[in-house]
Amino acid sequence: MKQFAILSITALSLLFVSCKSKTQENKDFITNKSDQIEVIDFYGTHRCISCKAIEANAKYTVETYFANEPKVVCRTVNVDNDKNYEIAERFEATGTALFL
Repeated sequence: MKQFAILSITALSLLFVSCKSKTQENKDFITNKSDQIEVIDFYGTHRCISCKAIEANAKYTVETYFANEPKVVCRTVNVDNDKNYEIAERFEATGTALFL
């Protein structure tokens, strides 16, 4: 019985610690300290016409309607490139996706 109680407390402690760290990570992301809005277009190496259109329209919108706003930037990220692994993992992007 004592072992069961210790095991239960340990499991609950790990659960709370893991939830707290994930919540803190999301909170830090939402309250971005850079005061900048990023439009990030994730794509894979092999892109279809629709994927290319999403990128073109996102860039056009940012460059046309937010040209005088230095706080709004647009960038593209190839999820298949190893150097982009961390940012793709952070956003859980595995293919075409558009994030603000």
